[in-house]
Amino acid sequence: QPGLPAAPVDLDVTPRDLEEVRAALSTGANPRDVKARLAVRLVLLYHGAAAAANAEEEFNRVFRDGAAPEEIETIRLEAPAGGIWIARLLQGGGLAPSSSAALRYVREGAVYLDEKRVSDEHLQVPGEPEPGAEYLLRVGRKKWRRIRLVTAPGN
Repeated sequence: QPGLPAAPVDLDVTPRDLEEVRAALSTGANPRDVKARLAVRLVLLYHGAAAAANAEEEFNRVFRDGAAPEEIETIRLEAPAGGIWIARLLQGGGLAPSSSAALRYVREGAVYLDEKRVSDEHLQVPGEPEPGAEYLLRVGRKKWRRIRLVTAPGN
């Protein structure tokens, strides 16, 4: 790929570093923390100290603390004036490949609308709650979208 070195990269990891990692893991350290340290080293190597610090902060905020990412894609989605079915909202927002998958996510408790868990498979999300309003939609911990519903023409 462009911008990446063709040869293996020297991360300056010594046998002692590896032994410390093994020891930490064997005494119950969280593997996530070990991976996070490696990720910081990689980002530092390719993008510098500021980018490494920002990436670590964002990762911790989203995955450790459960907060929303700083940057979330906003999707403008047409909906009937009466609202839109939650499965269609997930599918239209690119968070589910099909309505049956969307319903499975709801049944599994993985769907959140404005940070409230959705448990109703028949939920109708109101269309255009107010001019310019958006919904924050999440599936699991990694898939996020801001959805701006607009009334479909002719409704």
